[in-house]
Amino acid sequence: IRGRTQLVLYAPSDAEYIYGGEELDEQSGFDPTAPDFEKYPLARSATPHVATLQEGDIVLIPMNWWFYMVALEPSVALARNFINSRNSEAFYESRVQNDAQKNALIKLKQQSTTGISVQGLSDETQNPEDDPTRDLWQRVEEYKQKGNMEFGRGRYREATEAYTKGVDLVGEEMITAEAASGSGPLAVLLANRAACWLKRKQWQKALEDCNKVLRSGRIDDVAVKALFRRAKANEGLGDADSAMRDLNRVADIQPHNRDALYELDKYRSIMHRICVISNGTPEMRKKQRGET
Repeated sequence: IRGRTQLVLYAPSDAEYIYGGEELDEQSGFDPTAPDFEKYPLARSATPHVATLQEGDIVLIPMNWWFYMVALEPSVALARNFINSRNSEAFYESRVQNDAQKNALIKLKQQSTTGISVQGLSDETQNPEDDPTRDLWQRVEEYKQKGNMEFGRGRYREATEAYTKGVDLVGEEMITAEAASGSGPLAVLLANRAACWLKRKQWQKALEDCNKVLRSGRIDDVAVKALFRRAKANEGLGDADSAMRDLNRVADIQPHNRDALYELDKYRSIMHRICVISNGTPEMRKKQRGET
């Protein structure tokens, strides 16, 4: 309304790098105007979006984005949260701290006269682990669905947690038996969790989850996804040779896989290979250059 304000935004995918929620819920101790990279080293990987708001300017900040505002001169600003049918469920979930609050919010939504409709929200779908007497496979499926929902919202840490709970219920040691039967949720959970690790730039963890899927001997769409994601994890680790090997395997299995063909096409450029190798440790860079 009055004065100038500097605004710094971070996407939901950068939450881990700015240590969002680690010290206080829905807050970060990282100050982008005076960055302390010794205390917050991961913040170097975050991408700030900076703007200066003038008098009369209006900015709409999407849900789950992190923001930092500082007045550049004496200022007056007005902020308002908007809840609608598209974000109401996530809004309620983000504020649930315990079972009592959860039950109160469910009753509040059921009695609401605002016209906001939140369907499918119940004690079971919010915390399927709370009732161990329920069918195990139903609970695993709910964790997978919750992980998918959080991933779609860009909440990769929450998605990782949901997939992990599903994996823990089944047990990683069941991966070989699942592959032999030709069906089961474990490989999907691991492959999906690998996608989360990639978004969070946790390359080694993504690699490990993909390896678990591929060592089971599966040959299906899930295995192809694991191969592709392992290739991207290897790129993050600076292992261009392994990345290309996995991409070529994907292309062999699915000759028309657009993602694999697109990534392989990048390797026609020597600069792309150099960029990938630069991600690695000194030992990995020597290995890629054929040095001993």
